[in-house]
Amino acid sequence: MANPYQRIWEHNGRDPDKDAYTLPTDMVLPSHDDCPGRRIIARTAAHAGQNAMTFAHLFAAFTEARFTQHWTWQPASGGWNTYGLLDDTKTRGECLHFAKNLWFLARAPAPWGLGLSRDQIRTSTYKGAAGEGFVSAHNGIFLNLRANVAAAQGYVGAPLYCWADHKTVLYNGQYWDPCYVTQYAAEANMALYQLTGRYVRTDSDGVWDLNNRTTLGLQTEGKTAEKATRNGRYFYFRRVVPRENRGAHISFEGPIDETRLELMRSASRGIRLVR
Repeated sequence: MANPYQRIWEHNGRDPDKDAYTLPTDMVLPSHDDCPGRRIIARTAAHAGQNAMTFAHLFAAFTEARFTQHWTWQPASGGWNTYGLLDDTKTRGECLHFAKNLWFLARAPAPWGLGLSRDQIRTSTYKGAAGEGFVSAHNGIFLNLRANVAAAQGYVGAPLYCWADHKTVLYNGQYWDPCYVTQYAAEANMALYQLTGRYVRTDSDGVWDLNNRTTLGLQTEGKTAEKATRNGRYFYFRRVVPRENRGAHISFEGPIDETRLELMRSASRGIRLVR
């Protein structure tokens, strides 16, 4: 049977708010279709053993490496459908695609899913405390996604990733993150630094002014940084430019603390670029 999870979604009118999903009549009985969604459900049953399958069992099966190793992180491809990963018809996208497919596998009726109701589970989007994004720890390569922050001088903490937003699945009071293979009691727990949407210049003591034409090129020159907060202190994340040769996956440098920022400014030369 071709694309069974797409068929279930379309049979239910592509309605994310439907109380309970039903199956086409020819899909009610168990089948032997081989697609990622069915293999994940089989692994879920193996995790459960003699017990009833739970969302925790499903999450463990869903996040196993062999189901996601062919994935390509490509935000431009979006996360627009709920079934592409399950049918193996969409292997490019971003975190929303994984959250939606995990959600739909939990909602799809047995034997294709867990059959949870609308009120039991939903996807969630976190944009940081100020709605401007956040920075998370990124200890590894997840779904072929590498850290996108180069360590600033003096920083010895975990590798970091700057997110404009991040999608998870809310179930039983916990936010389940299929990208980082973890869960949070609160969405804010995924953030090490909270971005503020406010920018400063790193080449002089001044604020980057979008209305001042003489400063419009500063960001593309690597001379601006976004202010972030952590534990009552300020830190900064500078957008890097291609000529610095930091690697295609690197978009930022940070965290830059206030002392380092003032040293950069006092030198009146910003950050020394690699040429």
